[in-house]
Amino acid sequence: MSEENLDPSSPSLSENVEAEAPAVMQPAVGEQLRAAREAKGMRSADVAQALKLSTRQVDALEAGDWSGLPGQTFIRGFVRNYARLLRLDPDVLVGQLDPRLMPELPRLDVSSSISAALPRTGGPQRRDFMVVLAGLLLVVLAVLAFFFVPPDFWQSRLAEWSAASARVDAPAAESSAPTDAAPAEPAPPAAPPPAPEAPAPAAAAAPASAASTPAAQPVLQPVSQPSQPLPQPATPPAPVAAPAAQPASPPAATAPAATAPARAGGVQLVFTQPSWVEIRDRSGQIIFSQLNPAGSQRYVEGEPPFALVVGNATHVTVKYKGKPVELSQRSKDDVARLTLE
Repeated sequence: MSEENLDPSSPSLSENVEAEAPAVMQPAVGEQLRAAREAKGMRSADVAQALKLSTRQVDALEAGDWSGLPGQTFIRGFVRNYARLLRLDPDVLVGQLDPRLMPELPRLDVSSSISAALPRTGGPQRRDFMVVLAGLLLVVLAVLAFFFVPPDFWQSRLAEWSAASARVDAPAAESSAPTDAAPAEPAPPAAPPPAPEAPAPAAAAAPASAASTPAAQPVLQPVSQPSQPLPQPATPPAPVAAPAAQPASPPAATAPAATAPARAGGVQLVFTQPSWVEIRDRSGQIIFSQLNPAGSQRYVEGEPPFALVVGNATHVTVKYKGKPVELSQRSKDDVARLTLE
């Protein structure tokens, strides 16, 4: 090695030493902050509380451990606030920071992120809004229906729906109606018993003949005129036949006479449209409850008073004790509720 290189007084060696001296002797920013803090008698916890940082962040800042801290912007702000707290020049300390040692936050493509975040018209958000709006409308309608629709409205609608569903059973109801009415007609079979009375003319003829036998003279007298007495016996059979026909008609006439008093105190119903009717007697027992087809009539008897519920009341005529009953004033939503004393 030459003497020129070993000579410390050589210009090149002195310049290198002077150039490297500031880098070696210059204390780090964290060390300067720690020295100033200790000189003021403050602890790391005191600094952390004053700067609203954690003790770990203060220790990392004084140790120059930038990896434990957020990016450059936050580190510069921490150093600036720390310097102001210790009455140091913040610009000098911030200028001594080496940006190459501090981590940088990843850059975000603002344009791409914004375009991806913008909602599209008619997308899922719009559909969700429509679903929520529809749900709110349903809730509002349900509340309004609960408070403003009378209970009889739903009962009348249920009666109409049950009437529509029971129309299939209407033929069965009509077929059962003749069976119910059939027992009222056995009165005519009572007519045959008068038939044995037909021999009565014969029996009457027998006494007549017996009566004629003692009267020998009257019988001998018509012999001279056979043409006249013969028509007389021929005419009586006609009146005899008439009485035979009359016994059959009186039962038919007596049947309405027997039912007339009962119908005067019962409830008569005439239906121009399908209608569901329920009738309860004095004890509260249901004595009549069914769907009645259009054009039908019903007559119900029992122990009054009668409690009636008549659906589709505008198309039903009610008579009680032979007098018509007004339903329009007792109807609500086309369902009439009334009591007949």
